Amino acid sequence: MNRFVKIMAVGTLTSLMAFSASAVDVAKVNGKVITDKDVKASLSGFNEGQRRQILNDLNTRREVVNNLVDQELLLQEAEKEKLDKDSDYQTAFRNFRRQYLTDKV
Repeated sequence: MNRFVKIMAVGTLTSLMAFSASAVDVAKVNGKVITDKDVKASLSGFNEGQRRQILNDLNTRREVVNNLVDQELLLQEAEKEKLDKDSDYQTAFRNFRRQYLTDKV
């Protein structure tokens, strides 16, 4: 993985979370922007108090952004290798879509 991209992402993190209606860029991975809304969305499994605690702690927030950068790098590599065209992926995606949408109704 490109460590330079990760370092740049962490470097921009200090001006991370301006709690406004518009998204604030916190990192860029090969042209793909990661925003503070992406950071918040990645914490959706936590309760409000836990999210607030994570977002208020600079080191923990950096870890979250680092994880999102790592995920984006892996996603880009997988797409480059056309893994999203694989039949196993297509089947898993259809199954997820069916389950997700039926749960929402």
